[in-house]
Amino acid sequence: MNYKQACLKPNTNLSSKPTPKVEKKRSVEEEEKIQFNKECAKAVHILYTRWEQYKKDYIELYGEDTYNYMYTVPNYWVMPEDEYDEQEEEQYSSQDDSE
Repeated sequence: MNYKQACLKPNTNLSSKPTPKVEKKRSVEEEEKIQFNKECAKAVHILYTRWEQYKKDYIELYGEDTYNYMYTVPNYWVMPEDEYDEQEEEQYSSQDDSE
């Protein structure tokens, strides 16, 4: 029997005992914390969906390259070879040697 057949098969072994319902009582502080977390999650979701719509509209108007230039963080850890100045390295190494 596969999973689908097991799900579709009616359960004939029902017990006559009702299942006990356990109600967990929370303190007022826990309820406030849960409510606060729900509101924060809702706010983050709204901000995310609005930003995605803004991004879509911005790309339609100005193009993806402009959006990437304006709103993405460049990778400063990678430095092209032509920006590397060997004279500065020699200057710093000579200062270290003199100390």
